[in-house]
Amino acid sequence: MPPALDHLLVVGPHTGNARRAVHALKYRRQRDVAEPLGVLMAFRVTALGFQPDLVVPVPIPPRRLAERGYNQAALLAHVVAREIGAPSVEALTRTRETPPQVGLSRRERLRNVAGAFAIAGDTALSLEGRRVLLVDDVCTTGATMSACAEVFRACGAAMVVGVVLSRSLPPSTK
Repeated sequence: MPPALDHLLVVGPHTGNARRAVHALKYRRQRDVAEPLGVLMAFRVTALGFQPDLVVPVPIPPRRLAERGYNQAALLAHVVAREIGAPSVEALTRTRETPPQVGLSRRERLRNVAGAFAIAGDTALSLEGRRVLLVDDVCTTGATMSACAEVFRACGAAMVVGVVLSRSLPPSTK
């Protein structure tokens, strides 16, 4: 589990249909799959009995956002938030462009996202003592989730739980 998280909730492994669904959402611009995938993720959150104060998507780099036209994690987060009755807040921002994590070792992934996230606007004022649900599509080593959770911890969040649709096997630890 990524060290800065209290829990990491995973719907399933990053294989078969889950992998195809993530690729459809992320690379084939099939935004409509965010609805059923987000519902599955919300079910996983409610099964744990966790009720967050806010739901936050992991931001993607601005260049990728411009290319894709949307953040897949934000689409999922909006569905999850609606299903569990919590506000969806884009409380994180990227402080710098980072290369894609695909194909990087654990060490490279950690270095790649270190210091790459910050609180957006004056959200920091409202994080003290709050329970945050962090949403992303896939987790491999947990480097991104952990880097995001560290930002919330620094702002006084009481609990940070991550939820992802799928978890892939980590690359080699070179």
